[in-house]
Amino acid sequence: VVKDISAIKDALEFLGNGKIDIYAEKWVPFKAEISVIVARNHLGETVAYDAVETRQENNVCRIVVAPPSFDLPEAVREEAQRVAMKAIDAIGGIGIFAIEQFWVGQNTVLVNEIAPRPHNSGHFSIEANVTSQFEQHIRAVAGLPLGDVSMRVGAAAMINILGSSTAEGTTEMMRPALTVPGAKIHWYGKTPNTLGRKHGHITVTAPSMTELRRRLVMLGEPLDADDKDKTKTG
Repeated sequence: VVKDISAIKDALEFLGNGKIDIYAEKWVPFKAEISVIVARNHLGETVAYDAVETRQENNVCRIVVAPPSFDLPEAVREEAQRVAMKAIDAIGGIGIFAIEQFWVGQNTVLVNEIAPRPHNSGHFSIEANVTSQFEQHIRAVAGLPLGDVSMRVGAAAMINILGSSTAEGTTEMMRPALTVPGAKIHWYGKTPNTLGRKHGHITVTAPSMTELRRRLVMLGEPLDADDKDKTKTG
């Protein structure tokens, strides 16, 4: 991300000094980043999961919250689903897709990226939804009826386990997860340990957003800075 004109030179050097083609986009001010998982089969049947909140750290997805932890108006949720399904219908895609979007205000969303695969923003569905994104993908490509996309818990969060400078540091957050109610560890078995690489994820489910926040504090991953204080006084 180039935040001002003085950083353009360094950015160009980092990207190869003109040796490769560069695609640049204007920065879009936004209120929040959201994502919608869409499945489509060969008959054109399309279903969309509810919009979720995504939080980035160093341009990498760090946390996904379902439903969003902030007040996302129902009209925006419906528009995000409509735009996502329209995008996949337009390209004739078959399978599971993640349509990452910016909520820029009022009822307006902009598509940021389309990922043609099971995606980080849908991993929570393994524990939280009637039909996970992985099962849904198999249903879609095999020509089977698409499954129920509704959540079977009140709230869920997915936290990526990103590579630290050491393997021990990378696995450090898994230990507290063993004692958090509703927490499930997914370890990918990638080698070698690499700084910033997605080595796994932890999903935490709860009957409500309030309880999810409490459990994330137990995990050491509070959604907001004041969640710890709210937990102590609540």
